[in-house]
Amino acid sequence: MKDAKGHGSDPRGAHAGGVEQIGKSAPKASDAAMKVITATKPGEGFSVTPQGTQPSRGYMVSLPSRTMAVDPNELSGPNARSIIDRYTQTHVDVFGGNPNMHIGGWLDPDTKKLSLDPSENIQSRKAAIAAGIARNQKAIWDVKRSKEIKTGGTGE
Repeated sequence: MKDAKGHGSDPRGAHAGGVEQIGKSAPKASDAAMKVITATKPGEGFSVTPQGTQPSRGYMVSLPSRTMAVDPNELSGPNARSIIDRYTQTHVDVFGGNPNMHIGGWLDPDTKKLSLDPSENIQSRKAAIAAGIARNQKAIWDVKRSKEIKTGGTGE
């Protein structure tokens, strides 16, 4: 049973997931990852693990409510590494142990900002579309074909 603030649905406590992350650190962005990120031209996107691996197939599906908007020029400047490391540390719960998680970046045409998202590489098209719909994503990314697949969400 939940109280007025939504607490109580998790038998371990509503904040257990966050509490368990205290003291853990996310992997810092490798030189290979930073090379991918800083080489991305404005208006283009990227998906790269903190270790520097880029997917060659599958579908990229963002996790909801974890977007950080930055000026696209900031990721080609001297503060790029600290921005990325701060982002992965903020989301240590997903970057700290899931090899399918990537740092995703894409230019939001509505805001003209580069959106950073934890982005999961899902191999099955059907499963990726279902995840995109469940996560309220506007679209998912088909890696092999380099194109969006609209999923009808609001992205929030």
